[in-house]
Amino acid sequence: MKLFSQPWYVLALGCILACSATPPTTSTAEAGEKPAKGQKASPKKAAVKPQTKTAARGVEGRREAWYSVHFGGEKMGHVHSIEETTIVGSTPAMHIHQASLFTVRRQQQVLNLESALDIWVAKDGTPLRYKLRRNEAQDVRTSEGYRDGKEFVVRTEIGGAAKERRFPLGKNIYLASSVDWILSQNLSEKLKIEGQAFNETTSAMEAFSAQVEKVEIRDGKKVYVIAEKLGPLLNRLWMDENGVVLRSEAPQMGIVTEKTTSEKALELGKATDIFSKTLFGIPKALPSGHSLDSLEVSLKLKSGRKTKYISDAYQKVKKTKDGVRLTLTVGQVPKKPAKLPVRDKKFARYLTSTDYEQIDDESLVAAAKAQVRGAKDVWTAAQRINSFVYGHIGNKSLARAYASASEVLQSKEGDCTEHAVLFSALAKIVGIPTRLVTGLVYVGGEKHVFGYHQWVEIWTGQKWLAMDPTFGQSIADPTHIKFSQGLSDPKGMQEAGLAAASIIGDLELSVLSYTQDGKKMPY
Repeated sequence: MKLFSQPWYVLALGCILACSATPPTTSTAEAGEKPAKGQKASPKKAAVKPQTKTAARGVEGRREAWYSVHFGGEKMGHVHSIEETTIVGSTPAMHIHQASLFTVRRQQQVLNLESALDIWVAKDGTPLRYKLRRNEAQDVRTSEGYRDGKEFVVRTEIGGAAKERRFPLGKNIYLASSVDWILSQNLSEKLKIEGQAFNETTSAMEAFSAQVEKVEIRDGKKVYVIAEKLGPLLNRLWMDENGVVLRSEAPQMGIVTEKTTSEKALELGKATDIFSKTLFGIPKALPSGHSLDSLEVSLKLKSGRKTKYISDAYQKVKKTKDGVRLTLTVGQVPKKPAKLPVRDKKFARYLTSTDYEQIDDESLVAAAKAQVRGAKDVWTAAQRINSFVYGHIGNKSLARAYASASEVLQSKEGDCTEHAVLFSALAKIVGIPTRLVTGLVYVGGEKHVFGYHQWVEIWTGQKWLAMDPTFGQSIADPTHIKFSQGLSDPKGMQEAGLAAASIIGDLELSVLSYTQDGKKMPY
């Protein structure tokens, strides 16, 4: 799983972004020593009952491998992996290091996304500690975790804000990036393991499973084909009889990772243009979206695959022989908007803080209160926040990766994701349930394109209503086609990334008709 969790995260991030190396050395002492005051403690010594067999397969000492990572047939980066035995305190352990570099392009803007991950696990796979540092274009993200008795303590820092979580440890709980190593120690034709894996990339605990599907013979040697699942993510890998991963495929995301030489892994290819891959042209221009009452479109996947589309009050889905027909209508001003703040427990999760929306941040709280001062209902407050965000982000730039709300408030820079995240944080602070939406929107231009986009929805008291702070629309126009909805948390980003990846290079979009000034017009 170590070879697809990082590429998956980068591609998921890249798909959301599509909206209009020498590894560091870490000493054994560093892995087990107690930090100074103000730092997080390292793993406490604890007796651990073995959970898996641990017959070594050529990893006593040190093993190194290089991998090239491809998306849609194009090289997007590389992964460098090192496995070595070590001692953490007095516990024999395995240290796994993984460094990666991925490059994506958004029009003329090239973004380098780098990560360095180090994990330490006991010889039976028990998590001991990990450290992760990601450079996402201009922004640095860090995460670290350590074992504390029967708990695993995780500390993340995004946008200068730190958050600590505790996860209970028990039987069959591992670090996601150690699962492939655990598999390599127990290879057999009947191998099957399952449990919970802490995903270091997303800082979330997720169900996982892995099972040998079949054994192939290559050059007279066994190669094990293993099916893996981490949360909703599927992966298939090919592992030789020495436990070395030769190839990995993540079909939902179109990611292929192959073992190669360091020279080939480090070769620079043309940066993968995520932006252009999510533009869908139509033969002729549509009227301006804000002038439309409704829009009817046909969607189908050229591959013939089936996918689910969201149906709600303003997006009606009807299945057709080879796809779906969507009828999109513009939202309506709420007649009786809910009073501020909304306290209904059903919407509590849409008022919560996330790593990217730190709703207790003093600067965000001050900005939110300043904008809604005197407002009594969600609709009045949401309109003011929408106008503020649209005007505040003066530099409509593609140079950021995925900035947090506090970073956006300071920098006044970003694209649709930054507009949506800042709006969401400010709205939550004053008590407006808010969720992030990703999908397509008509942006026009010379090629009359729909492009990938992110906007928001607020709960008005009767239903969810779409608003678009990037375009300054208090009510989003009916050219907004919704593919995912959720929060800026691991689950929400997974769903958004999977939704985007499912259409890249596969979607065919046709406009059937539109309604303007009450009159239906064929396209």
